[in-house]
Amino acid sequence: SSVKGEDLWNLSYNDPVRALTGKMAGVLVLNTSGEPGAMPGLKIRGFSSFIRDTEPLFIVDGLRVKDVQYLAPEMIESIEVLKGAAVALYGAEAGEGAVIIHTRKGKGGKGHVFYRNEFSLASLAHKSRMMDASQYIDFAKEYGLGQYIKDVNSGVGTDWLGAGTEPSWNSRHTFGVQGGNDKGAYFVSASVIGNDGIFAGDKDRYNRMSAQVNGSYQLTPWLRLSTSNSLEKHKGSTIMTGTYDTQSPFISAMVAPPIRPVTVDKDGLTSNQIQYLGGDGSELAKDSYSGLYLADLFVSMPGHPFLRRDYWSRSYDGYSLRGMSSAVFTPLSGLEISAKLGYFRDRSTSLMEVTPFYYDFINHADYRDTENTDDEYSGYQGDLTVSYNRDFGKHRIEAMAGGE
Repeated sequence: SSVKGEDLWNLSYNDPVRALTGKMAGVLVLNTSGEPGAMPGLKIRGFSSFIRDTEPLFIVDGLRVKDVQYLAPEMIESIEVLKGAAVALYGAEAGEGAVIIHTRKGKGGKGHVFYRNEFSLASLAHKSRMMDASQYIDFAKEYGLGQYIKDVNSGVGTDWLGAGTEPSWNSRHTFGVQGGNDKGAYFVSASVIGNDGIFAGDKDRYNRMSAQVNGSYQLTPWLRLSTSNSLEKHKGSTIMTGTYDTQSPFISAMVAPPIRPVTVDKDGLTSNQIQYLGGDGSELAKDSYSGLYLADLFVSMPGHPFLRRDYWSRSYDGYSLRGMSSAVFTPLSGLEISAKLGYFRDRSTSLMEVTPFYYDFINHADYRDTENTDDEYSGYQGDLTVSYNRDFGKHRIEAMAGGE
């Protein structure tokens, strides 16, 4: 099954995988993370495999790639999904299927310039129904926990999910030129996207710039050259994620008691916090936007939802270069020799940092902690195929041999 690139242009998606949602039978797109810039999972053969890595093989213009997130929808000519016997040509790598993407090529005739922009608004799709302040107090008293709330500012009625999330704007701008004549053609395009996560603040962001340069030229009657190249650079930051309430700000927001406010001034500090108050209060955790102290949510409760947002941070950036060039020789009638050479170079860096803070005797950091990672890999891919196709009266010969 296949999808034309023009069918993806009007969708509010910034990567080809997510744009396949609902486009093909038997193809399942899994949004495994709400983090800005996160690539969704793709399952072509369902969940029958017990192997952990069941992602399909991605091939762009003949080059094997790890992901296709760098391609803007406007750069794509077509997407084809293969499974079963159709992937035999690609070997064991395509055991879970293959996604074949062809980028746009230039067209003959008068040159064409295009520009497309898109703005979309993202928000929390569904807000779980949580106890309000009065329900929470009744619950605590019914289960004998009244002693934990008798000295707090009961009845505040904080909507933690509402306080922790906010609508965010996302944008995509794509510019390109294409053209050609009877000898050759060209296509050049650049795209810039900006995504802001829905958690309150600016700690979860993703920005990406990508460019695609394609060209082909009939150098002689028996030699045609073509090339396809891409450049991608990204940068972002993210809040802490995890399955435990002390790791994820979202989960903390779901279990935080509604009878406590988000922030308090110095008069609202608990006795437990005051004893750790430094000369200017800098030891105690504060909200990075209001400058007020993060309210204590009881010792027995998880950390404040804004605690991990403000005092734990992860930033990352990287770039990638990919390309495939080919030369097609036709020295004799029916004989075609195709030589392809591809390259790739990827680099990514990440910085995780925890700044000193004190919230309670469980949630605190006495020193600055940083962790840097730097990953880089590169390689080449070469293909050579020879084919011969010719008719002899009522007979036809078709033969092909190749290797990589």
